[in-house]
Amino acid sequence: MRSHLFKYTLSAFMLVPMFGLFGCHHSKSAEQEPNTSDSLDVINISDKEDNQKAKTTDVTKPQSAMLLFDASISMKGYLTSSQDSRFRGVISSFLTFAPQVKCYLYGEKQSPAIEKQDFKNKLDNRNIAWSSESDLITMVETMAKHVEQTGNVCFLVTDAIMSGSNKQIVQSPNKSFNIIHREEMSNDLASIIDNYADSMSALIVRYKAKFDGTYSCYNNASKTLTNKDRPF
Repeated sequence: MRSHLFKYTLSAFMLVPMFGLFGCHHSKSAEQEPNTSDSLDVINISDKEDNQKAKTTDVTKPQSAMLLFDASISMKGYLTSSQDSRFRGVISSFLTFAPQVKCYLYGEKQSPAIEKQDFKNKLDNRNIAWSSESDLITMVETMAKHVEQTGNVCFLVTDAIMSGSNKQIVQSPNKSFNIIHREEMSNDLASIIDNYADSMSALIVRYKAKFDGTYSCYNNASKTLTNKDRPF
């Protein structure tokens, strides 16, 4: 799937594990309340126990995180533009989120792990091995499995949307694959999150930054922008 621009763009996508259970009060009915002077002591003890349980649910920053970077060719435009620091600023915040961050380029397939300083050098030197397309659903599924297995936070930086592969688009009537199958593709993505709903949560954040380059529309038509704001 090439990273296409459509009406709605899936932007920086984050999956995080859900930690712990929260304590709750189970109050008795009026008939069940003991009619004794120590009833308040019972309630106070219960409150203390719940407070102790609540303290165990405090969420701390993880020691490790995973960053997936969509390496489809359309993402190059954010690095080509030299007039805006917002794109690299977002990535920098992800790279410093945890002491240890493993980075991966994701085009037609996933790259081997890259240490975060090496990844930063690749961005600074524009030394990314770009791919003609990327598969959004596979990337999100990779994230979900990683979070489930490790309990770490996982970030995806992408400008992708629900889209078929280049081949599927070209071979569809009037190159309308993304229109014909948009509900099906959306359901496929939603099902991935639903499968892990009890163990993690997801957050999608839409950013903008200057873009200088060419991207593909929903029907693979090319469009060029020169240092214009574009979502990711």
